[in-house]
Amino acid sequence: MQDAGEIARHLAAAYPDRLDEVSAAALVGAFVGAATAALTTLLEDPRRRTDPAAIRASLQQATEVALRPWTPRP
Repeated sequence: MQDAGEIARHLAAAYPDRLDEVSAAALVGAFVGAATAALTTLLEDPRRRTDPAAIRASLQQATEVALRPWTPRP
């Protein structure tokens, strides 16, 4: 498994016109942090932690929030 720094370096190399290594590291950190925080919150709620649809929807929402600054706008 790759660590966050390695993933950030690959992102910066793949998108040199959009990301430098610092921005790529921030992007990876935002994504990992959002997913971790969302899962932690979900697993603390006995009603939602047994509902796969709720988990999927919450993770999608969390990652969309985290990635919003890097998502192209129409």
